[in-house]
Amino acid sequence: RLSGAVSDVTSRDANLVTVYVTTSDPALSIAICSRIISAVNEFNLTKRHGRATAERAFTETRLADVRTALRHAEEALKSFNERNRPPLLSAQLRMEAQRLQREVDLQQSLFLSLAQALEQAKIDEVRDTPVVTVVERPDLTVARELNPLIAALTFALIATATAATALWIRQRH
Repeated sequence: RLSGAVSDVTSRDANLVTVYVTTSDPALSIAICSRIISAVNEFNLTKRHGRATAERAFTETRLADVRTALRHAEEALKSFNERNRPPLLSAQLRMEAQRLQREVDLQQSLFLSLAQALEQAKIDEVRDTPVVTVVERPDLTVARELNPLIAALTFALIATATAATALWIRQRH
């Protein structure tokens, strides 16, 4: 029933959507328009909150996995260093030590990145800034349809007055 009463105009350049509601009752039009704005805002907030919650949950799981991998890499490096204490290591042992150190460095880097991402996801999850900004509240602009008979009579009256004025000016000159 509302499909004929509701229309919109979208300006992609300005990222602006104008909603028009036309019913026989102006108060009903305003109520419908206000509800449309409210429903769109609720949808956007719910969708964004759901996405933020999913991102936070994924990041928490990934952070736990990386924390475990970092502990294993640190333990492997520690164990290697304890087994190979002599100051002059062979080239092969030095290469292995460097490889283990790179693995620790990589896991530390991943851990720090994910910890920062988790904090941002927590912030995004609780943020409730509306996605939809109402530029103008619904107002009562009543567009009255012109009665065709009155329009025809008005046009005839204006045409007659214009013709009479033109004749009068022509006769005077």
